Amino acid sequence: MTTTSAAETVRSHREVRHAHEALQRALTGCADDTVRQALTRAADTLRTDPTLALEATGRRTIDLINELERQLKPLGRQAALARAHARLLADPDLSENDRQRQINQLGTINTTAIDQEEDLLDRLRDQALTLTKRARTDWENPEHLQGLARRMLPSQRVLTEIAESLRRSVSAAAALAPEEPQVRRLLALAEQIHP
Repeated sequence: MTTTSAAETVRSHREVRHAHEALQRALTGCADDTVRQALTRAADTLRTDPTLALEATGRRTIDLINELERQLKPLGRQAALARAHARLLADPDLSENDRQRQINQLGTINTTAIDQEEDLLDRLRDQALTLTKRARTDWENPEHLQGLARRMLPSQRVLTEIAESLRRSVSAAAALAPEEPQVRRLLALAEQIHP
C-alpha cells in the first residue's frame, strides 16, 4: 500500500469521518466564542492528524470534547440567568419591587452555574490542547502507520478468547458432522487465529 493510498484510506475511515462530523455539528450550533475556539482547535487537529480518531486515547479525547460541548449548552443558559440575577442584585437604580419582579421573571437560578461553566470551559480547552499535543504532522509516515496498526491489533489474550469462542460455538456441529465443510472451515479458522 502506498503512502498516498494509506492516507486516503485513513481520511475516509468511518471513525475519522464520524469524528469530523461530530465536531462540525458541534461547531454549527455553537454561539460561544470560547467553545468555538476549542472545537475549531480540535477539528483542525483532526485534519492535521486523522489517526487520532482511530486510536483509543484520541477517540476518548474527541468523545470527551463533544460531551463537554453538549453539557455546556444548558449550563451556558443557566450561567446567563445567574449573571442576569447578579446584575439585578447589584443594580442601584432599581427599586426593591422592580428588582424582585425582574428576579422572579428569571425563574429558578443555579447559583453555581457560572463556576460550573468555567470549569467545563477549562476542561474543554485542556482536552483540545491535549489532542493538539498528540497530533503528528508526519502521521502519513509508513513506519508510524505500521507501528500504530500493530498497537491496535488485538492482544494474544483476545485472540485466544476469539479462537476458543469459535471452537465452542462449532463443537456441537463438529460432534454431529465433523466432515461438514463449514465445520472444518470454522475449526481451521480458529486454529489460524490461535493454535
